[in-house]
Amino acid sequence: MNKVLIIANPEEVRTKHYVQALEEQGVPYHLLTQRDFLRGKQVPRLRGRIGVKVLSPWQDEELITHFGKTGTGHEVRRANDFYRNCPRVTAGFKAFLEAVNEQVRERVEQPVYVNPPNEIYIGRDKAEMSRRFHANGVSHPRTFFGLQTPEEIMALAAQSNHPTHFVKMSSGSLGRGIAYIKDGRVHTSVANNGEFYSSKDIIELTHVADIERTLQFLIDMGCFVQEGVELAQIEGQNFDFRHYVSFGTIPLSEIRVSPKILTNCALGASELRNEELEQVLTKEQIKRSQECAQKAAATFQSRDQGLDICFDANSGRAYCLETNFLPGLTFPEEKYLYTHEIVNFMKELWNH
Repeated sequence: MNKVLIIANPEEVRTKHYVQALEEQGVPYHLLTQRDFLRGKQVPRLRGRIGVKVLSPWQDEELITHFGKTGTGHEVRRANDFYRNCPRVTAGFKAFLEAVNEQVRERVEQPVYVNPPNEIYIGRDKAEMSRRFHANGVSHPRTFFGLQTPEEIMALAAQSNHPTHFVKMSSGSLGRGIAYIKDGRVHTSVANNGEFYSSKDIIELTHVADIERTLQFLIDMGCFVQEGVELAQIEGQNFDFRHYVSFGTIPLSEIRVSPKILTNCALGASELRNEELEQVLTKEQIKRSQECAQKAAATFQSRDQGLDICFDANSGRAYCLETNFLPGLTFPEEKYLYTHEIVNFMKELWNH
């Protein structure tokens, strides 16, 4: 009988709503906690075509400790409550995902990954993501990797004819910890603990020591530098898209709108979703952005992705900034979002 195997932290809201959606649809499932997995509890033998869902592990202290122990040459640093939930990508995390993959393929007859572990890791390997985008003709801003010092980052920005560069953590940070360099000036969110940046207030750093400390922190976290796109606007405010692609369909589309150069919801951007988009955008604009998202999503095997798309204000061209293989949602209490995902998933499972 078709069913779903979920590997997740049962205490997370996302997991609870995912399970609830399965139960409401009458879909049989087995939930294996990541903690039990680390303790050696095996995946049960499951026959038939089985959907495998690996949910975000960020809110489990035992997993974070595991990443630190199995990683090589990396430290799982702790700065504040947010960062404890978002460990640096390490060799340990990759080893964990590979172990998930190995056990699943040993115990499940026909696994159908919603988030294949290798794709999840690629989602945090922005260099591989960029290579795939360019190889498949997906419009993607020029992105730089391997910069080792604050001086190298500043020199890159100074020598470029591009006005804006973003410095981002490879593992993602829900909009926090991002710095950007515009016309030679460094901006970031306010430090609330001297090291990690999680405030909604964006300021310009004027002291060399502050600039060096900020950029060095991001380098230590494993960062990349990306040329900024001059975002298209709605009534004088910048906006970009987040499209959720599930089995090739888009059950949810939203835009983030903000007067700031950073449109992240964690930094105060407002949101419009689905039918609300047609109140401020044309159907042609929405369609082009969705086509860009689907083209980008098709370069990976994952059946559940959240893709960030933007329009260049000058050319109107659509760019895919990045994809997320464990896509978060700003309002996870809205369980209907997961219901859409479950329904699409089960339709695909049953149709094959």
